[in-house]
Amino acid sequence: MSAADYFFYGWCLVMVAGLWAMAVSKKLIHAALGLLSCLVALAGIYALLSAELLAVIQLMVYAGGVLVLILFGIMLTGRLSDKPMRIESRNVAVGSVIAAGLFITLIVFVGPAFLSVTSTGSPGSLRTLSLALFSEYTLAFELAGVLLLISLIAGAVIASSRQS
Repeated sequence: MSAADYFFYGWCLVMVAGLWAMAVSKKLIHAALGLLSCLVALAGIYALLSAELLAVIQLMVYAGGVLVLILFGIMLTGRLSDKPMRIESRNVAVGSVIAAGLFITLIVFVGPAFLSVTSTGSPGSLRTLSLALFSEYTLAFELAGVLLLISLIAGAVIASSRQS
């Protein structure tokens, strides 16, 4: 086994540990930190597969943006009610069995597929992607931005119009 194989299995272990932490955590912040470890591990797997652009996007958009937004929402919601937010995990054993099953599935099915991937890099470059995104898919890109803005405004309106 090469060093890349060890890194792959290490990232898989970090991902499954994060999933397990999300499943059994009693505090919402700890579950969000488990999600963060999963997102970072996925970025590490992307980097091992020579998909550096996907790894950077994974870190910037999901781990850096979406998760921070979720954490701010959790923290602000917890301060409004003056009670700590707690989660009750009733099915710890079932979650642990499912997490172990996912880990074994990753090792058995994804591991050999990872080993057969060549490290020649991705065929497309950042320049090709950006030219396609801002020429051929400009309308879809702008519509996605408008949709995200509308959903953000709608979430703020729904959150502020609650009668406590």
